[in-house]
Amino acid sequence: MFTFLEKDQVKWHNNMAENAIRHLAKQREISVTFSKSLTPSYLRLLGIRQTCRYQSKSFLKFLQSEKKDLDKFKIFI
Repeated sequence: MFTFLEKDQVKWHNNMAENAIRHLAKQREISVTFSKSLTPSYLRLLGIRQTCRYQSKSFLKFLQSEKKDLDKFKIFI
């Protein structure tokens, strides 16, 4: 639990996890039709979106390119 005290590279906060779950919580609040059957698809798209964001790549252009591998996608924002 206190690994961050022993290792410098381990962050003491959990902001990335909180930010990741915030999108799901907001979608659940907004959407009337948000259900268990839609959750895997939503999470997959959210994961791709977040990865594009962290790699400074365009999410929309990645989807339009129809590529399957984000690492091979070279268009940046």
